[in-house]
Amino acid sequence: DLMFKEPLIVVDPVDESRNVAAAVKEKHLYKFIAASRQFLEDPSIRYFYPPETIPLGKEELVQSITSRGTTLTFLKIGCVKAVPDILWGQIYRSQRSLRKLFKQYDFKLIRDAVWSDEKNTIIMIFEFESGKLPPLKKHLGPPLMKTAECRKFLSKHILSKERFSGPYIEDGRWVVETRRKYSDVTELIREKLRGGGKNAGMADLIAEGIRKDFKIYLDREIVDFYVSNMDFAKFLTDYLDGRPKWLR
Repeated sequence: DLMFKEPLIVVDPVDESRNVAAAVKEKHLYKFIAASRQFLEDPSIRYFYPPETIPLGKEELVQSITSRGTTLTFLKIGCVKAVPDILWGQIYRSQRSLRKLFKQYDFKLIRDAVWSDEKNTIIMIFEFESGKLPPLKKHLGPPLMKTAECRKFLSKHILSKERFSGPYIEDGRWVVETRRKYSDVTELIREKLRGGGKNAGMADLIAEGIRKDFKIYLDREIVDFYVSNMDFAKFLTDYLDGRPKWLR
């Protein structure tokens, strides 16, 4: 087995069992590789001193959000005082937990991002293909060869009040069309983050921040906060553009 499993390895000259680059995220390493290739093809000072982001105007922001046709969901969370390294570690951990939650309930995530001023506010952005799903969900049961599992599946679903259609056989297995527990992503978030969201995988500081202050904004509802906070305005402008600054 390899001693180090991280994508970037820089052995500590004092302790050869320690990788000092362990904290470098894979996506940041890939960005560095891509930027290095572009720099070799087209050297420019912008790789070291990127241009300042000019935030979109209010109307431009609304147009940019509306034209996407997606559901941009902003979670505004109160910030608890902590050392930045600890705070960001817990933000990223909570972000990963929410990704898993959305996947579990079939909400297709396009992209996500997090921002914080490290003093008062954390904003988590989750962009979905759609924030609403049909009430009906197709649920795959066991293959017919598994007798005991089939018996349990049928006893659970054949008279269920949540059943729309089925059970029926498709491709050698039982299938039932049943009611989703959550068809609205906002409802899912409110339910799972009630009381801080520890059961949904929220880290301690983030759970405390949720109990302190928590709001959900959809799409253009974020405009007022955007206008009031220049740093966030630049961040959201960069998010909506999507390109690294050295490609602009």
